[in-house]
Formats: sequence, structure tokens, C-alpha cells
Amino acid sequence: MIELNRLYNADYLDGIKDIDDKSVDLIVTDPPYLFDNGNWYKSDILGENSVYTNSELYDNFGMMKTEMGRFGEDDIATLYDAVIPKMKKVNMFFFCCEEQVPIYGMEARKRGLHYNILVWEKPLSIINKNRFSMNTEYVVRVYDFGTGLNRLNNNEVYNKVLHDSRVTDKIHPTQKPVSIFRKFISLCTQPGDIVLDPFVGSGTAAEACVYEKRKFIGFEKDPKIYEDANKRLRKLTGPFRLFGNIGV
Repeated sequence: MIELNRLYNADYLDGIKDIDDKSVDLIVTDPPYLFDNGNWYKSDILGENSVYTNSELYDNFGMMKTEMGRFGEDDIATLYDAVIPKMKKVNMFFFCCEEQVPIYGMEARKRGLHYNILVWEKPLSIINKNRFSMNTEYVVRVYDFGTGLNRLNNNEVYNKVLHDSRVTDKIHPTQKPVSIFRKFISLCTQPGDIVLDPFVGSGTAAEACVYEKRKFIGFEKDPKIYEDANKRLRKLTGPFRLFGNIGV
């Protein structure tokens, strides 16, 4: 059986079978993107000053492109079908690229669900005057009736344009700011609720759950990335180590 406040080294399609139906309150996740050969740039993802620039991971970027750049219509439909039965009410946030936005929206409509499109506006880094800057990423929120946002004192969290800074000290090349995950989790759940991340990556969603006093379940199929995420969670100490056995 699935234990709460733990990451699992498993493909989400295998691991999710052990989660009870109608038990998850929220999904916040960063699935693989969808890129063709003409619009994937190493500097867009890794950054010229990234710690990965001179690393083996950077050198093997072609492999990463293959693994992380093929999440298309069939994959997104499969994701919806797998996770929706596990939710009390459908309430999900998916980070995605521009090419995937209409797919997430279309699949939501097919299932009678609603969706919003949020934009993460990142600080400009590299300017290429032959094209528009790659300084935005997208988040599609998919939800059903009865999933209104919490009333918080911070008005900024209701903005559809997110202005959070990039992550500079990355342990994963597509790592997102924990502040964004905290916004979504605080807006859509209560302390003690269960948050699922089917694509753990660097463990950002799990760390955000710890800060916000929510329970989490996460799946990551790559053994090395899984271990890196666990190491990140083990470093949480003091008031942020809310559970006795984080991530392991």
C-alpha cells in the first residue's frame, strides 16, 4: 500500500494503481514537455550559467531531449485517465510548454472539466532578435465544480501571471521555483490534505507540501533523479521537517 509523505522510484502508471480512488485532494506536477527539433535550446532550459553547463548531464542533452520532449496527445490523455479516478474532486495543475496548452485544454473539455491558463514570466536571460524570447512557461489548471480557491490575504497569488524568479542552484535542469508550487497548494488545499505529483523530478512539490503542512505522494522513475530528490528532502530541518520520515 502507498504510504503518505514518501517518494517512490516508479513509473506513475504503475505506482498509481496502489492509491485509493477518491483519496487525493490536489495534483501539482511538471510532466515532460513536447518539443520538435526546431524549438529546443540548451540555454533555454539549462541557462548559460547553470551548474549543468559543463556537466555530464549537459553533454548528454540529446538523451534528455528524447526522454523529456515527447509528451504528446496520447500521453496527456493517458495521464488524465490515470489520475482523475484518484481525486476527490478534480483539481490539477500541469506545467507545460506552449505546444501542450491546447492539448491539456482539449482533454479537459472532453471530460466535462474546466481549465485556466497561467503564465510564468521568467526574467529575460538571452535575447535572440530573430524570435520572441523564451521567457515564459505555462501552467494549465484543470478543475471541476466545487474546487474554488481559498481566500488568502495575499492578493498576488490570484494573479494569472506568475513573476517568480528562476531557480539558480538546480539539481534538475527543468526545476521550478518552490514558491509557485506553494501558491497553488495553499490556494487549493487545507493542512493535512493529500497532494500527488506523478512526475517528481527534483522534488519541488514535495518540499512545498512540507512547508505548507500538506501530505504528499510522488513518483519518479529515474533512479538517480529519484535519489537526488530524496536527498533534497532529507536536508529539510527544524520547523520544516514536519514528518518523521520525509522522502525515504
